[in-house]
Amino acid sequence: MLLRLRRHQRKHQWKIVGATEKGNVTQRPNKVNEDWLEILEPITVKGIATHCTLVLDGMGGRPEADRMSRAGGAALSYFWEHCPPKRTGSRYIKNWGRSVFTAAHQAVYKLKLPNRAWWESGTTAIMALYINDTVHTVHCGDSPALRFSLKRGLEQFTIDHDWAGFAKLKGLDPPPGWQCYLESYLGKIPLDPRFDYNRVQVEPGDIIVTCTDGLINCLGTAHLSWVLAQEWTLEEKRDWLVNQFLDGDGGDDMTFTLAQYI
Repeated sequence: MLLRLRRHQRKHQWKIVGATEKGNVTQRPNKVNEDWLEILEPITVKGIATHCTLVLDGMGGRPEADRMSRAGGAALSYFWEHCPPKRTGSRYIKNWGRSVFTAAHQAVYKLKLPNRAWWESGTTAIMALYINDTVHTVHCGDSPALRFSLKRGLEQFTIDHDWAGFAKLKGLDPPPGWQCYLESYLGKIPLDPRFDYNRVQVEPGDIIVTCTDGLINCLGTAHLSWVLAQEWTLEEKRDWLVNQFLDGDGGDDMTFTLAQYI
């Protein structure tokens, strides 16, 4: 008599943590945090648990930069709450995400339009949706998304919307001195910004990082990769990154999420 053993497959899930800190706390005690971070309440789409995170970076170190990131973040979170995605297919998520980003761009644009002194400001934004073993991102600006795995290490799978990012995309070198010139962001005047969609599949144990450029500029990708490779909890990795940032003297704010497929 043969007995068939049924394999009980473990159901994987996402664990997400995040942090946001302002830069130069000692040198600029009155400085406000110009970033925006939100880990939104998960929803169920077609029976599938769907998570979402938002990271935005107000531009230019200007007094109104925090208003730009908050206006964009509030618009994105509003649509997640009131007009969430109804399907999980890549094409649908891509179109839904671009529609949501168009609304966020218009919110920032309307905020800055009456005040000409604000025209040079705006905000970057990246939204990540975690659906089963697939991560969908829509972004505008230079706030990146990266995947870490023990097999491949740390890899950025989004393209920064600055001259260095576009030059890399075309296999060229950016003009000297213009590498960080931002070509696309929410609230851009007078041209419409660019919204990019990316999708990546993960394996159990992989970690997805979405962040502002303050994390990369302050700690570097090598240090970030080392931290993610440690056998610590996700909360311990987050706390280590925050402490390292606060011990440094970076002038930029730092915001990031760590999402692990477990």
